[in-house]
Amino acid sequence: MSQIDAVHSLYVDESQRPGLFMLCAVAVPVSDQPQVRKQVRKLRPKHSTRLHMHQESRVRRLAAIGLLRTLNQCTVYLVETDTSRKALEPPRPRALRALLVKCTDSST
Repeated sequence: MSQIDAVHSLYVDESQRPGLFMLCAVAVPVSDQPQVRKQVRKLRPKHSTRLHMHQESRVRRLAAIGLLRTLNQCTVYLVETDTSRKALEPPRPRALRALLVKCTDSST
């Protein structure tokens, strides 16, 4: 897929570890959302309303990543920024800006 447009929804999860801030985003065509949601719901823990990578076991995280990789209609974007104090801007805004560039870059 080249460019995210109005017919896609973008789902974003963020994570911070020592020295690193990450955003993972999945672009899903609106027309494919019902079937993608159905597949992702199968991975959620019982009685949970969401799947959040930070709270999941390694096995469940790998299952989620594996599922997303097999869904041809989804595009996964990963952005990593360092959290060094030398940066002029906090890592989250930098990562969000980089994600926006990736999602709108027609050469991706």
